[in-house]
Amino acid sequence: MKTKTTLFFIVLFFSISTFHVNGQNAASHTKKGLSHKWVKENGSYFSLFSGKVNYYDFNFFMGDDIENFKTTLKGFGSIGYSYEKSIVAVGNKHIAMFLNLGYSIRYYRFEKNLILTKNENMIEDQIVENPPYEFKNTFFSWSKNKMVLGYLVIPVGFDLKSRFADLRLQASYSRYLSGKHKLKYNINDENGEFENKGDVTIGWLAGDERQKYKIPNDELKDYFINKNNFTVLMILLPKISGKKNIGIGFKYDLKPFFIENKGSDIHETSIFISIRR
Repeated sequence: MKTKTTLFFIVLFFSISTFHVNGQNAASHTKKGLSHKWVKENGSYFSLFSGKVNYYDFNFFMGDDIENFKTTLKGFGSIGYSYEKSIVAVGNKHIAMFLNLGYSIRYYRFEKNLILTKNENMIEDQIVENPPYEFKNTFFSWSKNKMVLGYLVIPVGFDLKSRFADLRLQASYSRYLSGKHKLKYNINDENGEFENKGDVTIGWLAGDERQKYKIPNDELKDYFINKNNFTVLMILLPKISGKKNIGIGFKYDLKPFFIENKGSDIHETSIFISIRR
């Protein structure tokens, strides 16, 4: 219920955020090259609810224990999406500061056949090397091992501006909303079984030749995931024909994915392309 309520308010915010607040001492025109509605004659500006950024991410993990968590682009896996809407921004031709609100959908397709098992005080991860089912991790294969995670993000930061490019430095509070871990495979042995939260037989999962096994959000949220994290981000925005709509950057979560000493030491990370509007 809390997740649904949070998502409702996010959707509500983005629905009404096209409304622009006007005030005194604000010019009625928009300066060329800026997306902000309030522009003073001296070149500085203040704006509300003006501008948005889309991010297209290649998601992966970093850390001391990433061996079992390596990701792949096969089947266009590990491609995520993030969106931010400006709440308030102030600045001039040299520097700008801002506060945004948005969400992040992080998609991971794992290179190997990863199994997560929750014990009383620990999340164990293992790779099933020779499973009793057919697991082919090829580009167009049915078989895959993936994880999808959703976050609310509240970014603050600033842009350093130059003649040829802008540099954005940003820090975000990231709140976990929902997620799932799914394994898809083909059966090649009706009597085979694999371990995940205890012994689970293939026949118990389903009787078809193609199978799915999922750890849904109701269970994954209890896998000692750091629900509150902090993401640092850097974007380089080259100016092309006087515009800086497309950039490239890097994101990194400061706290590990699992609570310390409750799972592998891994951090969510991404390289991305940003598109500003």
